[in-house]
Amino acid sequence: MVGYFVGAPFALTADRHAAESWAGRPEILVKLERLRFGYQARPDSSLVLAWANLGAGKTHALLHLAHLLRATNMVPAFVEMPQQPRRFLDLYQRITEELQSEDLRDLAAGEGLSDELGRAVRVLQHGTQNEQRLVRSWLAAAKPPLRELRAATGIAGRIEDDAHACDTLCALVSAFRARGRRLVVLLDEFQRIGNVQAKQRENVLSHLRSVFSRNPSHFSLVLAVGSRIEKTALDLLPPELKTLMGMQPTISLPEMNNDEALDFLRGRLAAFRPTGYAGDAAAPFGDEALRATVDFVAAQDSARMIPRTLLQALAHLYDSALASGPAEGMGASRARALLRERRWD
Repeated sequence: MVGYFVGAPFALTADRHAAESWAGRPEILVKLERLRFGYQARPDSSLVLAWANLGAGKTHALLHLAHLLRATNMVPAFVEMPQQPRRFLDLYQRITEELQSEDLRDLAAGEGLSDELGRAVRVLQHGTQNEQRLVRSWLAAAKPPLRELRAATGIAGRIEDDAHACDTLCALVSAFRARGRRLVVLLDEFQRIGNVQAKQRENVLSHLRSVFSRNPSHFSLVLAVGSRIEKTALDLLPPELKTLMGMQPTISLPEMNNDEALDFLRGRLAAFRPTGYAGDAAAPFGDEALRATVDFVAAQDSARMIPRTLLQALAHLYDSALASGPAEGMGASRARALLRERRWD
């Protein structure tokens, strides 16, 4: 089977490399492109909600949007909501850890930097490797040694509370705005905000609202929620954040129909072909086997036509029939026989 694929085409978790290629529904890609165009065309800050059931591809969609935004000189930060987000600081840490040092160094050429951020950026641009490490540690609200931090940067204290974290994130948005760049936070697993006590949840969300209040332009937030219905996803947002969505429609990723599923599988295989691959687009399965796989999954009452289910089915074919030797064009009957071996409950 050597030569058919590079990487892991059947992996069930999204990754940044795979997300550089789009193998989902064309209309979802259109919506992502529309978001990118809107971010370029208008400076105003915005909030968008995306929702989908488990395994339907929302993480892949966020990562692909990050890829699109990076190509247009924006500053995307893809993060997962912490399992138990008790403080805004918990979320802030994840956002700042995702910022690339090259984007932060770019701020040195801008204006209006806060005192702390200005010191940090200058060290990132001109400091030694150890000094730069201290700055990244400080920015991510870690605990760099204070004596070393002061000596290297002149910064007197760590970022240790929600207010300081909110101030620093706002300073970052303002600094990127001065460079004509938008910070876009792509926040996955937002439903985890419902796992904490109401007081803690309100604290995290109120600080997010403060970031919008203090930055009417060049800040965007895309929230991805694992949910079966739109109302459940919307109920996670307090009224003051819902108002920021305005009439912007949510982005949903429903189950695919058979044609969409077949296009998804073909696109997924194409994304993992080695450079210069000139073989059949459906190899090593064959087009009949791909069609049979889609039809088989669609016929199972307990299976959903989503990327995760389809990739699990195709991985079973690959492991069961192909890993032992060449099997070009395995055929529909062989594919169905192998798929019957799996549990679908």
